[in-house]
Amino acid sequence: MGRGVGRRLAAGSGEYDGDMRLTAAITKDGDWFVAQCLEVDVASQGRSVEEARANLAEALALYFEDQDAEIGEAPIIAPVDVAV
Repeated sequence: MGRGVGRRLAAGSGEYDGDMRLTAAITKDGDWFVAQCLEVDVASQGRSVEEARANLAEALALYFEDQDAEIGEAPIIAPVDVAV
């Protein structure tokens, strides 16, 4: 479980002022990479995986700055094999 996961972060309260580790799913969509945070509903994009991840980190910082936010539990990421 990442740091800060499952905790409440109150905007501007200083209640939690450390770094948080959240999970991003990054997929390619045409010429762009789309980064989606799995704990909160925030996404961003970039022309590379690194740019999409950096843009997501910036979007998440703005998201947490602007509102009270409940951070969900860290998801379990596992491959699924499907016969097709």
